[in-house]
Amino acid sequence: HGSALPERQGVQLEAGSVRYREDACMLADQSQPHLFDKDQVLLGEGVRYNTCTHRGVIRGAFTNFNEQGVVWFLRGNVASDSSTSRLFAASSEITTCDQPISHYHFAAREVKWVSNSVIVYRPVVLYVRDIPILWLPFIFQDTRPGRHSGILTPQFGLNDIVRTSSSYQRQLTNLGYYWAISDYADATFRVDWYSGRYLQANAGLNYRILNRFMTGSLMLNRQWQN
Repeated sequence: HGSALPERQGVQLEAGSVRYREDACMLADQSQPHLFDKDQVLLGEGVRYNTCTHRGVIRGAFTNFNEQGVVWFLRGNVASDSSTSRLFAASSEITTCDQPISHYHFAAREVKWVSNSVIVYRPVVLYVRDIPILWLPFIFQDTRPGRHSGILTPQFGLNDIVRTSSSYQRQLTNLGYYWAISDYADATFRVDWYSGRYLQANAGLNYRILNRFMTGSLMLNRQWQN
């Protein structure tokens, strides 16, 4: 009790009062805890944390994590799994703005972050200050480093979701997949849809043969007009 600062297996918990069960490796606190685990810092209203498995749940948490040089700030109810490698959050806000009152943030019911792998939040409302601007069913961000296979990022505009005019023709482009075959070859498969006009399919192959000093590409395009 008092200004408690216990440490166990590299995990520190700063709080007004702390309960620790050694047989269960369990730290518990209900008085504005500050949890320090390696490079991870978690602030919250209450915490239950297992020092053996490095897993815990923090109510009303505030924390940050670094992904490819970008620092993300997260508020909400957070479940920390293996500390610096994976986080789950509910009823949360996430942003890259480091101001006390953020210029913008995404409000999400569920968030999952896996280090050097993926960030997913769903459903999402984009706020500028406290004004809701845009709703999306989910946001998916691939954060794996280097060149790798994966789904292409679809491209569309706000008017493609909510039309401002009945005569507006929607379009959705860059639906497809990128395949990193090897260090010297890759392929892209993509579909573009233009409402009331045409559907377009694209396939491309890029290659490089070092010992023959050869490089080039093969492209195939097909359109179906409405």
